[in-house]
Amino acid sequence: MSYLTQFHPAVRKDLRRINPRAREDILLSVLPELQKDPYIGTLLTGPLRGIYKYRIFISGVWYRIAYSIDSECREIIVLAIGARGEFYDRLSRRLGK
Repeated sequence: MSYLTQFHPAVRKDLRRINPRAREDILLSVLPELQKDPYIGTLLTGPLRGIYKYRIFISGVWYRIAYSIDSECREIIVLAIGARGEFYDRLSRRLGK
């Protein structure tokens, strides 16, 4: 049984910032893969402890998806999507860390 996906409200803005092909690949291929097994991502450490990241290479760019897992409700909460650049700073600000 796969996990449901919820999105932080700011993820919509994240998706508008990225390449349309990358956006399509993330929404149609990568997120369904995470729904099947969300634990394939890497658990972050430090101030972002408890958050998972999943890296994908699309059109010459490494993108990251940051998410948390609610195993009781079987939900993935996508917190941020984007290229490396200021990804972790933006994620920290978004989570107030």
